[in-house]
Amino acid sequence: MMDKEEVFPIREYLDTAIRRKWFIIIPFILSLILTTGLYWKLPKIYRSDTLILVLPQKVPQDYVKPTVTTPIQYRLKTITEEILSRTRLETIINELNLYPELRKTTPIEQIIAKMRKDIEIKEKGESSFRIYYQGKDPETVRRVTSKLASLFIEENLKTRQQQAQITTDFLSHELALVEKKLKQQEKAITAFKSKHIESLPEQRESNLAMLRQLCERRQTIMERINIAENQKTFLQHQLASLDRFVYPDTENQVITPNSSVQSQLVAAQNQLLALKNIYTDNHIEIRKLKEKINQLKKQLESNNKENQEIQQVQMLNPRVLELKSQLMTINMEVKRLKEEEVKLKKQISIYEKRLEQTPHVELQLADLTRDYNNTKRFYEELLQKKMHAKQAENLERRQQGEQFRILDPPVLPKIPYKPNPYRLFPIGIFLGLGCGFGLAFVVEMLDNSFRNPKEVEEYLGIPVLASIPVIKKK
Repeated sequence: MMDKEEVFPIREYLDTAIRRKWFIIIPFILSLILTTGLYWKLPKIYRSDTLILVLPQKVPQDYVKPTVTTPIQYRLKTITEEILSRTRLETIINELNLYPELRKTTPIEQIIAKMRKDIEIKEKGESSFRIYYQGKDPETVRRVTSKLASLFIEENLKTRQQQAQITTDFLSHELALVEKKLKQQEKAITAFKSKHIESLPEQRESNLAMLRQLCERRQTIMERINIAENQKTFLQHQLASLDRFVYPDTENQVITPNSSVQSQLVAAQNQLLALKNIYTDNHIEIRKLKEKINQLKKQLESNNKENQEIQQVQMLNPRVLELKSQLMTINMEVKRLKEEEVKLKKQISIYEKRLEQTPHVELQLADLTRDYNNTKRFYEELLQKKMHAKQAENLERRQQGEQFRILDPPVLPKIPYKPNPYRLFPIGIFLGLGCGFGLAFVVEMLDNSFRNPKEVEEYLGIPVLASIPVIKKK
């Protein structure tokens, strides 16, 4: 057997192809026949598609900010899940009478699962996507694709309007709660100020001024009381040095034991009155005088029982009456001043307490005011957000927001998607040619005959002197 491992020249390949042409032509023709038969035998699956463009909102976002800020990829996924749900697909199947043969023998769940496989959604960047649907009938495929595109557009509008409405409702609800809280805090601040109106921080200066004024008045009252007490003591000393009685007829006057006791009793009582303005009732001098007065009263009663009362005409000393009148006036003045001093002392205590409470009231009021200001600031922010949300909701209702628009509407497919003749026939041609050339190569390798002088020289190792060409018979 000849060794033919060396590569043939191009001409030799052409000669071989011509010589073995039937080994190439027959497989090629058979491949075309099989491809054509396969194309006509296989069920035709048609596919239609549509391109949907994502249009931004028509009003600039600087004027109206959208409430729907979810990226298109996430919203598209959500909308796809909604449209591919069992309810939606079953509605489309019944509306367009899809899969009529399968519906006779196959459960609806399996038909819906098949329809999900026949639908394909592909994103084309961030501003567009395509919807594909495949089926056996070209017109049905186009109608389903158009229906799916309409559903995507409607669902997008519905979703955006719902989200805008939900945002507005949520902000309205939150705004009502915050407004209620704000009013409660306003009432709390008003009630707190009413309860501590005298101790409020803004009353500090007036309270201090009033306290200074009251202290000055009390000091003046105390000085006047001291002066009156000194005058009172002086008058009491003068009164004690005078006889209380004067007698019109001293020659005929009868002196009785009660006269001396009576004078001592009056003097002791006057002295007691004088000391009471200086000392308290528990002072030792006061107690001694009280004991002395009690003894004199007992002695006077005893003398009245033992001796007959001597009637005599007696008169009070005019100087004593004058001093007693002055003393009574001073006592009344001292009493009035002391009562006024007690009132001033109580008022001073009240204002001191107010000033002591002012720092605590100020802290509590600051806490209430701070909470109120924070709530008010939050309320104003919510109010602003609600206004923006309402504008965005109106924008969506007027369909001026972000929208889906069909850029390439679905067309009636004329060439099957499966099997695709533009793919199937080239494959059949290349397969037939490959098989033909392969078969020709195998037959050529199995052929041991010499085709040219070079093969003889290489095989025998001697030069060829002459060669006879192929003689064709006529």
